[in-house]
Amino acid sequence: MDIYAQNIRNRGGAVDTVPMPANLPLQVHIPFHVCDNVEGNSKTNGSGAEALPVVWSAVEQALCAVVLSVLFVSGGLACAQNISPFPLDHKDAWEISARASEFGVINRGGALLTSAAIRYGVVLTDPFGKGRLRGTFEYTIDWLPIVLMIHPSVIYGAGIAPVGFKWNFLANPRHRPYAEVDFGGVFSTHSIPPGDSTINFTTNAGGGLTLLNRGNETLSAGFNFSHLSCGFLCSRNPNLNGVSFVLEYRWLKAK
Repeated sequence: MDIYAQNIRNRGGAVDTVPMPANLPLQVHIPFHVCDNVEGNSKTNGSGAEALPVVWSAVEQALCAVVLSVLFVSGGLACAQNISPFPLDHKDAWEISARASEFGVINRGGALLTSAAIRYGVVLTDPFGKGRLRGTFEYTIDWLPIVLMIHPSVIYGAGIAPVGFKWNFLANPRHRPYAEVDFGGVFSTHSIPPGDSTINFTTNAGGGLTLLNRGNETLSAGFNFSHLSCGFLCSRNPNLNGVSFVLEYRWLKAK
């Protein structure tokens, strides 16, 4: 609205209506909170009151930044891509992919592991199932030439995940969702804290979507719940648990 009225009582008791200026600025005070470090030291908000601390670790900030960037880019790509036949919709089809993963540890003070992997997968079945669950069953094996812990200390390593299973959903041809689980091991130059072993075992389970489709080449992104521990090879069995963000470029080959 461009005209407001203000009621003013005059001397005779009558009420006069005085128009307010149309360009009167509207001020809204919104309380906000600033947390000046990851320990949760809070400052006062805009209203002067003490605000409850909101704790964001460096790991959470990094993962959120990556996720928002991928979603922003994929939003335009998903609408522009053409839907083509899915190469992995029959038995004996296979794929090779390059994967990058960022593992943010939740239970050990924000440790961060980065890994790069090469995956080979082969479809073991023809499509089966009903409705949205219909799909193909795939076996995968991953080679991890790079495993790098960058927080709280720098540790180099490599690994392999020789046992992996993947379900390729066929009901959504545009995004081609998948679910996966894999089991493997990591060999590092130094013990990965808080354990005291250079040999550790890994488990990953999660899923993802196709962001960009170019026929037999696709770009996918997903999330995994990840676990790493020494499997009682060390004096005790501490573990790292967290969430991994996975970005993968895949080359697919039909039967």
